[in-house]
Amino acid sequence: MTTASGSSPSTASSGRKGIYQPIVIGGDELEDEGAHELALQTFYQEEDQYDDLHRRWYRTSKEGRELMEKDGLVWKKGRWSVQELRLLKRNVKAFMKENRVKEIATFILSMGRSNHRREHRNFYQFIGKGIQRPLFFIYRKAIQVFNVQNYVGRWTEEMDRELMRLREIHGNRWAEIGRHMGTTGRAVLDRFRSLRNPRKGGRWSEEEEQKLFDVMATLRQEHGGEGDDLPPSVSWRDVASKVGTRTEMQCHQKWVSSLSWKRSPEAGVKWTKSDDLKLICVLASLEGVEEEEEVDWEGLCEGWPAAHNAHYLRMKWGAVRRDVPHYNVQTLQENLEYLMSNRVPATD
Repeated sequence: MTTASGSSPSTASSGRKGIYQPIVIGGDELEDEGAHELALQTFYQEEDQYDDLHRRWYRTSKEGRELMEKDGLVWKKGRWSVQELRLLKRNVKAFMKENRVKEIATFILSMGRSNHRREHRNFYQFIGKGIQRPLFFIYRKAIQVFNVQNYVGRWTEEMDRELMRLREIHGNRWAEIGRHMGTTGRAVLDRFRSLRNPRKGGRWSEEEEQKLFDVMATLRQEHGGEGDDLPPSVSWRDVASKVGTRTEMQCHQKWVSSLSWKRSPEAGVKWTKSDDLKLICVLASLEGVEEEEEVDWEGLCEGWPAAHNAHYLRMKWGAVRRDVPHYNVQTLQENLEYLMSNRVPATD
């Protein structure tokens, strides 16, 4: 491959402190140098078992998904596991080493320039090796976790005015606007949408709750869902559009945290600390389960009144695991090992 330059394109100042911190490639507190070298050796010895999934860029639209299914491709959906993120990080390190790239964030930002696209058109195939996801999702995850300029923090009125000014100049060329503002195209597009369709905050009114409940009931009917089951591939953007007064995130959180179960006969059963401990022990007793995505959350709810539904139970697990240091970079089993040792009382 052609050697990549570490020079940085001119961008706006990125001194703003973000709410989230990106994964930093370089020093790694979780791996010593020997383990890192071994991981890279493993990378070069392996073949990409998902080569068919990575040979072409499929669109993420309904038509694109249907085309992938027609081609007989199977891919993982939902949140990325810790194992997938570690694999992505290993692959990026291998790419940096082979191409003498010093700053991966700078390199990814420069990928929007045509000369870099030609020189490294196989970049995302390279870093996607061994990951059962289509290239577009690998691209999007890399932008999210490695590009430091994706983390702009809280938007100010001055930044909003600059965004609207640049939009007048560049139209819907969001990547170009993002480069002028020192962030990504996705970040400025999301901000533009929130400015164009402002939503309220604070306590939900009864009318809003009823509207969300009716929208979700209609979706379940259309997709054949039963009870509290969510239809496959829910578009929370569409849900928010139909509710009209709340954002995608607000609708998702409201539905999962309370509204999906509060009208059920078991709505009065509250979650307690003992349920926290029960959840830890139940998960620790599962055999052959390595990732959260492999847990039968719906099955765990059976006969457990406080576990209102699978989404609620998974949300409670997300709260429990925050007691673990660096929980977000630990596997399910690593989190459980810590919790069993530090949260669950020892028995004689």
